[in-house]
Order: sequence, then C-alpha cells, then structure tokens
Amino acid sequence: MFTDLRYGLRMLAKSPGFATVTVLTLALGIGANTSIFTVVNAVLLRPLPYKDPNRLVMVWGTHPQFPKFSVPYPDFLDWKEQNHVFEQMGCYRSVATDYHLTGQGEPQRLQATFITSGLFSLLGVRALIGRTFLPEEDQPGRQHTVILSHSLWQRSFGGDPSLIGRTIILNNESFTVVGVVPSSFK
Repeated sequence: MFTDLRYGLRMLAKSPGFATVTVLTLALGIGANTSIFTVVNAVLLRPLPYKDPNRLVMVWGTHPQFPKFSVPYPDFLDWKEQNHVFEQMGCYRSVATDYHLTGQGEPQRLQATFITSGLFSLLGVRALIGRTFLPEEDQPGRQHTVILSHSLWQRSFGGDPSLIGRTIILNNESFTVVGVVPSSFK
C-alpha cells in the first residue's frame, strides 16, 4: 500500500496542474456532501424542537384547484369543536404579516404571525416572561395582545421585563404585551 501511495504522489508531482484539479475536485465534493448532509440533518433527521415532536400533525384543507390551502378560521373552530381525535389543536397563519412598530425611536417594520391561544401549550413552549395567549383572546375584538420574540424584546426594548402589561403601537393600533418567547423558539 505504501508503495502504491508513493507512486501516486510521484505521478501527481510530475503534473502539478492535474494534481491541483484533482485536489480542488475532491475539496468541492467533500464540501458539497457536508453541506447537503447538514441540510438533510437539520430538516429531516433531527427532531423538531418541541414537546413530543413525533406526535405533532399538521392538517391542511383541500380544494380541487388548490391541493394545499390554508383553512379559514371558522372552519378551524368547527374542527376544534368536533374534534375526537387530537389531544389539542392550535392554529397559525403561515404567511407573516407586515406590521410597523412606532413610538420606540425609529419606526421598524416587523413580521407577525397570528396564532391561537392553544398553540404554545400544544408545542410545549412557555413564555420566558409574562404569559402566552388566553382562550378568551381568540375572540373577535379581543386580539389586541401580542407576544414578542426574544430578539425583538432585546433589540427594541433593551430586555426590559417591566414591558409586560404595557402597550405598544403596531400599525397605529395599541397592543398589550403579554409575554416574550424564549430565544430558542422559532
């Protein structure tokens, strides 16, 4: 084996252009495989960072023209009321909505997602400070509460724990801050 290795190195030394192309090809191949494995590991192999990830199910609506479409909120409420299969049900809007935070220095454009009160408990996520949404806050006209991401809380409010219970202005409407999620929650 050592003789073959020495012979191979001698041949590569005789043609440095070929050796360079060979080494670069190997480096690109190894780098590409490492990148692909990293993505596959993160997306497919590693369990979701929630409580009982193997018991989570996502339910979609169906329509002949739209094979996978969002379920209207009234339909979700009907499903939840008639549910005899799932322990808990929660709902979120998969498309983030732009909001503008004003009154905290420079205005900021934020992305927000609407979720129902049961989603945090379903995922096993507790608020870092404050609380998560209450069931009565799912009712129309009662949705003026907000839970902040950890990064927004740190960046815009300096990590001030007294922010809980205070109001912030989003799209020229007042929202009461009821909690902050941990930095690990995505």
